Amino acid sequence: MNTRYLFEQFEESKAEGLKAYREKRFDEARVKLLESAEYLYQLASRSEGKLRESRMKNAKQLMEMAQRIKEMPQEQKEAHAGAGGGEAEESEGETWMLAERPKTRFDDIAGLDDVKTAIQMRMILPVLHPDKAERFKVTLGGGVLLYGPPGTGKTMLARAVAGEIDAPFFTVSPADILSRWVGDAEKNIDKLFTAARRHPLAVIFIDEIEAMLPRRDAVESPVMQRLVPQILAELEGIDKDKQNPLLFIGATNKPWTLDEAVLRPGRFDEKVYVPLPDPEARQAILYHHLGEMPLDPDVDYDWLVEVTAGYSGADIVGLVRKVSGDVFRKAIEVDEEMFLTRADFEDVLASWNSSVPPGSLERYDRFARGEWD
Repeated sequence: MNTRYLFEQFEESKAEGLKAYREKRFDEARVKLLESAEYLYQLASRSEGKLRESRMKNAKQLMEMAQRIKEMPQEQKEAHAGAGGGEAEESEGETWMLAERPKTRFDDIAGLDDVKTAIQMRMILPVLHPDKAERFKVTLGGGVLLYGPPGTGKTMLARAVAGEIDAPFFTVSPADILSRWVGDAEKNIDKLFTAARRHPLAVIFIDEIEAMLPRRDAVESPVMQRLVPQILAELEGIDKDKQNPLLFIGATNKPWTLDEAVLRPGRFDEKVYVPLPDPEARQAILYHHLGEMPLDPDVDYDWLVEVTAGYSGADIVGLVRKVSGDVFRKAIEVDEEMFLTRADFEDVLASWNSSVPPGSLERYDRFARGEWD
């Protein structure tokens, strides 16, 4: 079993186990929690360093939670679940927060040279050259907002930041923070930053950050009215913490929906636009994904680069997968060797459109100019 499969199985079993616990299906919850712990132990055996330690620790917590369920009398289970969870809730709150050390590097990402340079200056070079950073009063840590169309590689860029400096990478979704069964949203934010600060240096990444930092004048939720100020407080001055510096990266496809307070100095000091891939980047993506496939000589890379103008990286990868999948199926049906031809691409391109709506790029340009209303 490969690592990706194990991680998916771990996540699925954990989610099912916690859901069963919330619904008082305790026997099923115990089984699923034990399954998730076993998958996590297998992941730990394939890991190294602090990632291995973190996975072992979280697997142990899952085992302990399952054991507590087994030993708990039925009447106590009902009272415990009805009261909100106690120790079990605390374990749930810890298990969704797993740090890893990504292997991704900037060299693994096609194009985006200007974006990489901006991130290096703000988040990587001060870590790699602390003495010079101190001399020139360049702060370590802080917040960076990655914004742009969907599918442009914002998540991969964030992982590469952690990979370049070999830092633990905490990635959570707004659903993790806001979900009721994990605990109060404010408490989860505190847990996230506290866990990250246990390391000499750490990277926190939250995708779809606009879901956690919406404009307060546009939402009525009392939870969001409390959560936004707390996150702003956590971000305030993180670039001045020399003991446990944090790099906080938020990513969004809709930067104009963010609360304006988060865009002020001291929070997201750097706002980096991650655009659609340029011709050079599109060619690199195509070479990477088509390089070892059986291509007919009539497939011209220059033509592919031209017809994928306006496509995101995810759109291009999806196009390649669709074409190769269609030809793969045909090869099985006719039971003979086949190649990807220009006609195959043309057939798919006839109904394959960019995920980025025409005209939407202008809105990103306006945001870059400070016009986000």
